[in-house]
Amino acid sequence: MKKIIGMRSGERWRLLAIPIALMVYIGCTGPEASGPVTGIPVRLALRHLSSIRGTVSELNGETIAFAAGTSPGTYSEIWESRVNGKEAVPLQSHYYPEDGSRLYLRGYYPMTEPGSNGVVYRLDGSQDLLVSDEQSGCLSDMFWQDSKKFTFKHLLTQLNIRVRVEEGYPEGACLTRMQIGGSHPEVLLDLNKATLMAIGEPAVLTIWEPDGTGVLLSGSYTDTPTATVMLEAGIPLTFFATVSLPDGTSLDYEALPIRFIEADSLPRPGVSYTLSVVLNAEKEKLTLSTTVADWTEKDGGEVEF
Repeated sequence: MKKIIGMRSGERWRLLAIPIALMVYIGCTGPEASGPVTGIPVRLALRHLSSIRGTVSELNGETIAFAAGTSPGTYSEIWESRVNGKEAVPLQSHYYPEDGSRLYLRGYYPMTEPGSNGVVYRLDGSQDLLVSDEQSGCLSDMFWQDSKKFTFKHLLTQLNIRVRVEEGYPEGACLTRMQIGGSHPEVLLDLNKATLMAIGEPAVLTIWEPDGTGVLLSGSYTDTPTATVMLEAGIPLTFFATVSLPDGTSLDYEALPIRFIEADSLPRPGVSYTLSVVLNAEKEKLTLSTTVADWTEKDGGEVEF
């Protein structure tokens, strides 16, 4: 008869402890493991983020960028952040330096990776550009404070264009082209200075053209198309248009200067102007006024050419 050799209780527990210890070790060192998080995460508060679409609440879910560095005006990292109410939540966690040194941040929109000299944007007339003031923070002076909220400003001019004709203008006239000249096709956002630098030569931007033969002009603005365009600020702008007449001929308005009611007659960043084009049988007019409430309001005026 074979004897069944048993194990003492202590021996059984020692053997059971081996696989349990192995499981604990594997669980702690596997790819899913994460050690304790140290440091205090950075939270970013927004005071204002205004664009052609409105304020912060209307940009919820959109991505903005923060250039980050350890000295004023010098940035070595870009933090992608998503707008959530009046807070910008970094997509990756970032922490305050444990030695108490300061972080310096400047926000900009839209999110684009910068090159060695700054962020290059193509100006197609549809996109707003914004940049914030620089804020600094540290463990004893954190970014969530009201005094540390980021305020964004517009870098471009908004121009709203509407067209009508005065009594006596040929009936059946159709608008077939609107363009604005003077704005550069590309600009460089210098993050250190929060300013734009023009790239290349000024160009003519087509801001409206019909899908078919054109739109009949009338004496009412509501019957004709309205175009809204984002343009480079602080430079001379010109207006171009073509009107087709019933007899098969056309009227071309080429490079007509737009003079804004400013000290130097140039458009300001962050200001929205309404350019009212009134075509007369004998002369043409451009009348300027500001109507967009979300932007800084300016008194308008009249321009003749």
